[in-house]
Amino acid sequence: MGTRGEGGGHGDWSILRLAWGKTAQAERNVDGLRVKKDKRTGWAGVAQFSRFCFFCAILLAPQAEAQKAQIIRNDAGGNVSRYLMDVGTAAAFGKAVKIDGWCASACTLYLGSPYTCVTRRATLAFHAPRGGSAAQNRHAAQVMAAKLPRPVGRWFLQNAAHLTGNNHLTLSAQQLVRMGGARYC
Repeated sequence: MGTRGEGGGHGDWSILRLAWGKTAQAERNVDGLRVKKDKRTGWAGVAQFSRFCFFCAILLAPQAEAQKAQIIRNDAGGNVSRYLMDVGTAAAFGKAVKIDGWCASACTLYLGSPYTCVTRRATLAFHAPRGGSAAQNRHAAQVMAAKLPRPVGRWFLQNAAHLTGNNHLTLSAQQLVRMGGARYC
């Protein structure tokens, strides 16, 4: 931390001036922090740490939004790429997702988020990806399996990744929890 008396007698508060871009002339390590010294303001580790905390607060502000859970009750799925983006965004911001009903096809990718839970009413339906070439669909199935919890991904590849047309297999919330692929809300 700063030392009192350095920097013109202003004490620790004077070092905060470095947070706004004053140039440093010396450096040293203090408790693992890179600390710079300016002729006018003294050691500025506190200023650097303050800037770091400020930027962390900005990045974590969306966490307040995470308190509102997204509830899935009747989602037939859709484009795998779009769902991968939606699930990734929800997970990155810590958004809770509650599966409380029918969740089919690409919707099942929400199981890959650590913030997803299932109610006892949840039923998830799985089938092979479709809409692309055979090679694209096989690749999409591999991507889906990799994004699902490991036990569900293995089950998907062994049992449902080959189902085409209107054919699908379902897993209840109880089955998902028992296999270690989901948790109850």
